[in-house]
Amino acid sequence: MSEIATTVPPGWYPDPSGLPQWRVWNGREWAALTKAFSLGRRSTAPVDLLAISAITRLRRFGVAAYFGGIGLLLSTLSHWPGSVLPLSPLEALTGATVAIGLLLLATLSFAFAVRAIQGHWSADAFVPVLNVISVHVLIMRRLNILHFALSVVLEVFMLGLVVVTFHQSIVNIVLLMALTRTTLIRIGLYEQLINAA
Repeated sequence: MSEIATTVPPGWYPDPSGLPQWRVWNGREWAALTKAFSLGRRSTAPVDLLAISAITRLRRFGVAAYFGGIGLLLSTLSHWPGSVLPLSPLEALTGATVAIGLLLLATLSFAFAVRAIQGHWSADAFVPVLNVISVHVLIMRRLNILHFALSVVLEVFMLGLVVVTFHQSIVNIVLLMALTRTTLIRIGLYEQLINAA
């Protein structure tokens, strides 16, 4: 199969081999994931609507709440009263409260996404950070990306680096932006998959 320009966004495209099917372009190369062209629109079952809704909410709000909450919490902690450049006690308390609220919203969003993708509740859906990893792993399996372990380990390492270097805001901003972008692309591909099914 021929490759197309890397400026083409990831998504479903007619198979370049000429077969009457759709094939996923992951932004770099053609994936093995295909589906036949559909002549008629299939009715969407209620479970599919719940999955679509959960994934859409995760893409629109959950990812931003998660990485934004982490960034705000770490920034607030690095300027906690008593540090070199302290916030006032009211500012520190407000920042920490908003950050925890964002992280709780994100945890719920990722929990519902885990449930939507695997079709049932599991313990990993309710554990912060683990539910984010679960969403990544489940989506990559659904997209037939076979070698994803290194990617997940690298993303967990990057998140750990953000936590360890929380006083270095520039490093944290760059790493959190990279993690946000990767997560949004992956969720967007999965959202296209379930919307097209």
